[in-house]
Amino acid sequence: TDFMHSAGPLCGSHALVGQWLLRTAAEQASAWRKRVGEGVPPVVVNLMPAQATDPELVATIKTVLAETGLPSSELEIRAPAGAIRTVAGELVDAAGAQAEDNMRVLTELGVRAGLYDFGGGMGELRCVADLAICTVRIAKPISQQVADDPSRILSQAAQALVHIVRGAGVDVIAYPVDNAEQAACWPWIGAN
Repeated sequence: TDFMHSAGPLCGSHALVGQWLLRTAAEQASAWRKRVGEGVPPVVVNLMPAQATDPELVATIKTVLAETGLPSSELEIRAPAGAIRTVAGELVDAAGAQAEDNMRVLTELGVRAGLYDFGGGMGELRCVADLAICTVRIAKPISQQVADDPSRILSQAAQALVHIVRGAGVDVIAYPVDNAEQAACWPWIGAN
């Protein structure tokens, strides 16, 4: 679920909407867990860039987990890779440092961490190397173009990327998978 659709800083009603969405997702996951027991997959929350860099993110998540009773291991927070590191691998100014710190603290609390819009650049690979990332979701343009690659260059590059990331113990998700060709291609490449 997307935590909140906002490009600006979290403030006022935007922050309240984001907290409400996070709380609603955590309450639903907690209810499923109580009803079904073990085996319910963690709830995944995709942060917008402003949320990933919010200095109050950790406090908000701790509060929601405490109030809903959802164990931290049952929550996966995914940040856009571009909110943390540049293509060259440098932190995206102070905001990138805050986003990286948020992800690091959340994983120390037992929350699962992931990245989305992952294209395999140096910055994104640096995030995988430096943070306790459990999941990456391949960037939409890559996912859409791989199956349409008659030369197979993109497919081979995606396969190498998936191999490297999975070698680091990180799950790789292809998204979106919009047609039969993509559905047939990604398992061959090694992504879920």
